[in-house]
Amino acid sequence: MWLICGATFIPNDGEQFRVRLALDIAIEEVAKEPGCLRYEVTEDTPEQIVLTEQWESEEALATHGKGSAVQDLNESLSALLAEPVKLERL
Repeated sequence: MWLICGATFIPNDGEQFRVRLALDIAIEEVAKEPGCLRYEVTEDTPEQIVLTEQWESEEALATHGKGSAVQDLNESLSALLAEPVKLERL
């Protein structure tokens, strides 16, 4: 059974471009991860950016969550977001 998740990013004022740039870099890396079926921005407005993910299995998602791409993205976004990333299963 596939897992579908959504991540919502709320950029600080004026930081939408930099948040999107960090996401684009992460997308290139994550798309190569085992079990990743979909990892793409599905909404991009100045108020929020929504990333939709689809994974082959719970294990693939768990491995992704511990991976370097997620760590690098979190570090890149640390000063750019108005609030913590909202993750939810869809």
